[in-house]
Amino acid sequence: MAGWGTISLISTLIYLLIANADNDDYFRIKDYFMEVLAIVLFIMASSFYLKLTVALHHETYDLNMLIWDNLMFGALPSAYINLQSNSTPGMMGLLKISYIFLPIFMISMRFMDAGKRIPINITGIFLGTAALGYCIYFIAPVCGPVYLLGERFPLDIPDLADVAGHATMPLAWPDFPRNGIPSLHMAWALSLALISVYLGTAARVWAGMALALTFCATLALGEHYVIDLIIAVPFSVFIQTLFTAVPEKRKPRRVALIIFSALITAVSILVALIPGYDLIASGPFWLAFWSVIMLMSLTVFHLLHKDAIN
Repeated sequence: MAGWGTISLISTLIYLLIANADNDDYFRIKDYFMEVLAIVLFIMASSFYLKLTVALHHETYDLNMLIWDNLMFGALPSAYINLQSNSTPGMMGLLKISYIFLPIFMISMRFMDAGKRIPINITGIFLGTAALGYCIYFIAPVCGPVYLLGERFPLDIPDLADVAGHATMPLAWPDFPRNGIPSLHMAWALSLALISVYLGTAARVWAGMALALTFCATLALGEHYVIDLIIAVPFSVFIQTLFTAVPEKRKPRRVALIIFSALITAVSILVALIPGYDLIASGPFWLAFWSVIMLMSLTVFHLLHKDAIN
């Protein structure tokens, strides 16, 4: 129902814009409508692929993700943020709304680039993020802490010592799609933030708000582990390298950035899938490791952005 509500709201918004547009703006908004239609059609088709992840993967890597979060933070951050959000009046409602209506942020960013010559295909980035993300779902099936723990979330979280010796852990809600890695919500929100550097201050504030709300919402609602959100960083940068235009003389370096960011993303996913009982290093080591992964990814984007605007 939430998905259809989002689609209806977006369609109504586009209709009103077209109906009230001046003649000079009519064709431009019509083009935007076709892009929005492509996004809506993808949303409608996505339910089939999400159901397919359940049919093909009866077991998931959720236990690994639970161990990762416990190892790095000594607890499950999503449980803590859930409790804090529920104790703050109105916060959980705000996070639910921002999580459901993230497409509104996405579409609005597309309109913010009107009249500006930016070197990226915004709609391509959003659809490319979704398409590649869905492919990864079949390689790294993960649901989320609330689907792994069920009613035990957020108050009854297993200790690291209790689960580290196990290879798998049954899902409390086994019929939920395996759409945890990468977190597409976080990847889309990160894309908004990265795209906003080409736009004005208003776009940056808007994107920053979307990123902060999405980060908190994905954890507070129990939809994702922190490790899912970390992997979304190199994944988002990789998508940026695919859909950002650069001058002809900079194209060889863009190819190198594409390859390097793809390798960072692949390594991130493979390391995250290491069975929990094989993690022999300490939590601080892994925090440093993932920090380096994110830093390298943002460095790639910095170089890409520098090439795109020169």
